[in-house]
Amino acid sequence: MQNEKSKSLHFTEEMDRLSTLLNRHAGEVCLEKELKKAILRNQLLCVALIDINDITDINTKYGHDAGDAVIQQVAQCLKQDLQQEEYAARFSGDEFLCIYPAKQRQEIHDRLQKIMEYLARKTDKDAIHISFCYGLTLVEPTQKITAKQVIMECDDAMYQWKRRYHLDKARYSILHHFLEDEDARQFSYDTKCLLHALVASTDDYIYVCNMAEDPSTFLYSQAMVKEFGLPQQVIHDAALEWGKHIHEADQQAFLEANLAIADNRSDCHNVEYRAKNCRGEWVWLRCRGHVERDMDGNPILFAGMITDLSKKNKIDHLTGLFNKYEFEDTIEQMLTKKNTRPFSVMLLDLDNFSNINKFHNHRFGDEVLAKTAQQIQSILPQGAKMYRHDGDEFHVIFAQAASKKQMEEVFADIQHIYRTQQELNDRKYHITISAAALNCPDDAADVMNISKNLRYALDHSKRNGRNRLTFYEKGMRLHEMRELDLIEQLRYSIEHDFIGFALHFQPQVDANTKQIVGAEALARWKSDIYGNVPPLIFIPLLEKSGLINEAGKWIFQKAVQYCKEMTTILPTFCVSINLSYIQLSDLQFLAFMQQVLKEEMIDPSHIIVEMTESYMVKNDDMQQTLFHKIRALGIRIAMDDFGTGFSSLGVLKKAPADIVKIDKVFMKDVLTSNFDATFIRFIVTLCHDVNIKVLLEGVETKEEYEKVKTMGLDYIQGYYFGKPQPFQQFKKNCENNTSDV
Repeated sequence: MQNEKSKSLHFTEEMDRLSTLLNRHAGEVCLEKELKKAILRNQLLCVALIDINDITDINTKYGHDAGDAVIQQVAQCLKQDLQQEEYAARFSGDEFLCIYPAKQRQEIHDRLQKIMEYLARKTDKDAIHISFCYGLTLVEPTQKITAKQVIMECDDAMYQWKRRYHLDKARYSILHHFLEDEDARQFSYDTKCLLHALVASTDDYIYVCNMAEDPSTFLYSQAMVKEFGLPQQVIHDAALEWGKHIHEADQQAFLEANLAIADNRSDCHNVEYRAKNCRGEWVWLRCRGHVERDMDGNPILFAGMITDLSKKNKIDHLTGLFNKYEFEDTIEQMLTKKNTRPFSVMLLDLDNFSNINKFHNHRFGDEVLAKTAQQIQSILPQGAKMYRHDGDEFHVIFAQAASKKQMEEVFADIQHIYRTQQELNDRKYHITISAAALNCPDDAADVMNISKNLRYALDHSKRNGRNRLTFYEKGMRLHEMRELDLIEQLRYSIEHDFIGFALHFQPQVDANTKQIVGAEALARWKSDIYGNVPPLIFIPLLEKSGLINEAGKWIFQKAVQYCKEMTTILPTFCVSINLSYIQLSDLQFLAFMQQVLKEEMIDPSHIIVEMTESYMVKNDDMQQTLFHKIRALGIRIAMDDFGTGFSSLGVLKKAPADIVKIDKVFMKDVLTSNFDATFIRFIVTLCHDVNIKVLLEGVETKEEYEKVKTMGLDYIQGYYFGKPQPFQQFKKNCENNTSDV
């Protein structure tokens, strides 16, 4: 009896009372379990995120009870559709998560469509229209993905549908409800001002004909007169005058469309043709018009708009700015003028904008982009025009060349807006902006090179801390090209059995006896074109390109193999191997290390992995779990570059380091600086109190060694005891019991 009560209580905790489905927490737990099952069973997993349309409008118009009833009805339909081992959860107010193991996307799509069709049929009988949007994600059994990532993918897919739904709804409302709206019928305005307002607010060319007085006389907007070189706005015998501008091949279509209006055969005018503008260019136009008649059916007014089709798709509908195609056209026009005036271009990029989408959602992210566009556009100086590029990037064209100081002032005004948190729809967010700028045609003389050079400068802003403006310099392009070339050469080396790669060993000695106890394995790489490339250059490129995972495995395996070879000479020999933060984020790398140790049949106590202080200071749960697993293998951990971070002392309290390597920066002035000597002694004492060994790097002279040997250090590494050497040379020196000293 007690067990039944416990089960009932457990079910109640997992159930959403309104929908009688699983609640959000239970749904997330269920999804995590099903992801693991899908891997074990080697089967697909289809997941759907469903969002009811217009629930806020339903609550407002009919009351919250009606809204709850809609939620219950959709939940009931989803529940009835579930098959064995399938689950549904109410994820939020009007969202549901459905989990379909071993199902294909198309099957679930068809099933959800049937539910929507059922709800649509029911709508014909009920006053409330019920529909929903959904996003589907198909998870492959080999795919490494978390429940949170699956939900985000579903949300992204659903967002696209939701956006289309709202656009279609808006169009329908405009086309079918505006004239039926009682308030719209009662609305009045000054008709004399209407034409002037329309002309001033559109890029289209407006025309009007008073057919009751003179059907051959037309009034054209001033913009059309200017663009096509018409003699004046009011033109008598307009068909003849305007017809002179129309392409010969399109004359027939133009005349037939006009005759249909003149002969009262049609009230609608819709024709496309080419016309020559004042610059002698042929442009495609679409001419639309409508005839208004009096009570007796006589035509009294003919009016419409002529659209330049070359301007189609030039507006970004999210922000209302011109898009990148218009940006490119504008640049080309400015550069091809006979007397090209210098001008400036700025590229703006929102830093870490993806975090806003992740923390909130893509809909909110779009609203932030629109607001940001309005804010920046409102403070731009006269003569500057803003364009939406891609994603969270914007271009600004300064019609006249701006000095560095002027562009810095503009950017400072932009930064001033975002110095504090922003608020939108009761949600807070924070953004910073990185920027790049150049002058044309000095820095670039065509669209492609303008885009490339701005990108080089923007990358420089990003690499140097973000939230800054960088002016393009020619050296940036050369640097970028060299980096790309080096990355391709690194890729070639790795794909061809690591040709050009080598490991050098630098001795690590006992601080008291000066006997070699181990070595640090240091990667070296020689390029066929550039020769020996310093690690400070090629290691970051390996990380930037993602090649560090493959290279890191090669380094680890080679270092372990060489270490085993060295134990035949020095039985207690240990090798220190540097690990990149990217390698540590690879969940498979731990298993790889274990496999190498097993294959080489070496005692793990001979292996030390080095991690930078800046990485170890993070101290999050995932990192601590990783350290625990590494030490469980029997491998020791060394904290490299100690003393260069922001939390040097604090990190010692929690970091699971077996060895601390004091950075060589503290050796630079050790002979003259009391601070450096005191710091080294202090760290040695502190580490020894918590059973951590200490190695000092950068000892290069006998005088320096004499200074530090009394400080209680465990190990020393530096040029005084040996420079990094190719392994075979290092081994030979050890066999001969010699060094570079």
